Amino acid sequence: MRTPRPLAVFLSAPGYSAGNRARLLAFVMLTAVVVACGDPTAPTDTVTGTYVLSTINSSPLPFVDSHTYTDAGVSLTFKQTVNTGSLTVKTDNTYGVKFNQRVQVGTIFDQTSTDSSTGTWALSGSDFTISFKDTTSTSPLVITTKSFKGTWAAPTLSLTVVDTVKTSTGSIGFISSLIYKFTKQ
Repeated sequence: MRTPRPLAVFLSAPGYSAGNRARLLAFVMLTAVVVACGDPTAPTDTVTGTYVLSTINSSPLPFVDSHTYTDAGVSLTFKQTVNTGSLTVKTDNTYGVKFNQRVQVGTIFDQTSTDSSTGTWALSGSDFTISFKDTTSTSPLVITTKSFKGTWAAPTLSLTVVDTVKTSTGSIGFISSLIYKFTKQ
């Protein structure tokens, strides 16, 4: 078995000039510093910041989600067109989200508006959760979801939104499952 030889033996070997030894030693020391301290030029990214909605279910915006259901014996078509969206994740573990969308329910409701929500967020590893506090919506339907879960992989936040939409009589109208992908700005 060979005994490892110290670096000094290699640096003093024939053929290594003083200049070569100095360059090799500087390289070894720089490598040790980078390994020990990490790369000081490497970007450090955090989940906080402003995100823009880029896709829903991997489709570009505007995104249309449509469902037909029965409410009080009447067949209705619910159609939601999401035009834009943004999400602000703050350092105090609060968030704000806005969507510009058009909601149509049969011929009885048709409105374009900007809906918003605020609340808190949590990050555990790459698992991201938002929980609603305040929501403003012009939709006549009751959405029972109070939190969304997803993943964060810089610079992208993906949220899986499963909505159970209830009718005017309290029965389930439909269940919608969408994946919202936000990209950090």
